[in-house]
Amino acid sequence: TLLGRKAMKVAIVGGGITGASAASSLAGRGVEVTVFDQGGRGPGGRASHRRVDAASGTVGPDDALLAPEDDSTYEFDHGCQFFRADSPQMRAITERWVEAGWASRWEGRFGRLGRGADSRGSNDFAAAPDFFGVPGSEGPVYTGVGGMHRLPRAILAASGASVRRGVRVSSVAPAAGGGWALRGTGGLAALHDTANSIADGVDDAPLGVFDAVLLTDASQSLGGWHRASAGLAAGTGSAEAVGRVRHRVRVPLFSAIVALSHPIGEAVGLDAFTVSGGGSP
Repeated sequence: TLLGRKAMKVAIVGGGITGASAASSLAGRGVEVTVFDQGGRGPGGRASHRRVDAASGTVGPDDALLAPEDDSTYEFDHGCQFFRADSPQMRAITERWVEAGWASRWEGRFGRLGRGADSRGSNDFAAAPDFFGVPGSEGPVYTGVGGMHRLPRAILAASGASVRRGVRVSSVAPAAGGGWALRGTGGLAALHDTANSIADGVDDAPLGVFDAVLLTDASQSLGGWHRASAGLAAGTGSAEAVGRVRHRVRVPLFSAIVALSHPIGEAVGLDAFTVSGGGSP
């Protein structure tokens, strides 16, 4: 309870690092929190991770830690591969995560490479851009221990919040008795890459009524992003929400998942790098 009153019920749409952190903060203040995450393998959001069997190429569950000597499975952080802690507040939060064993500093060798060498054999290092501040940032870079996805999952597990895995919120509308009524779908219909012919054939179902709803991503308030919109009902403040985020820069990224026979650092002397050439990064 909050000051002797009935606990507020809050729904959080999205179980990435933002949603997990918000859930931890609210639950620690006595709020009854339910997190809805549509990920097929579990919460993570942009801290997406994929575990692939080396022999069959099948994607498997990724909750449990693999033994360091296990070479039968490939693991890829194909969302964000790292994060920074530039502000004092973020540094304090990150220090707690490091102390808990959920995150660690990435002591990698970072740099820039030109795509080709000129006649003098020099690469155009200066032309290669930073990738979210790396390698240009002088501050530390951090990763999730055992994969980036394990950071939000550890935060959620310790928060005490209820987590609805594999559930997509498709509608947010005022409830008859006050609050917000949520509807949604689960299973294949919740996933981004499921064919429309399958997803459109599944009716959404009630997910509950909440005092407040927290959207963790700008795309959740926009209808044009494939199977990402939370379906804010017209006249419920949706226009204001869309107005706030319409001009936010959203950068589409494509990840190439490649397994190499030898560590790439052996070839280029770097663990992570950006590349430039041909007039574009």
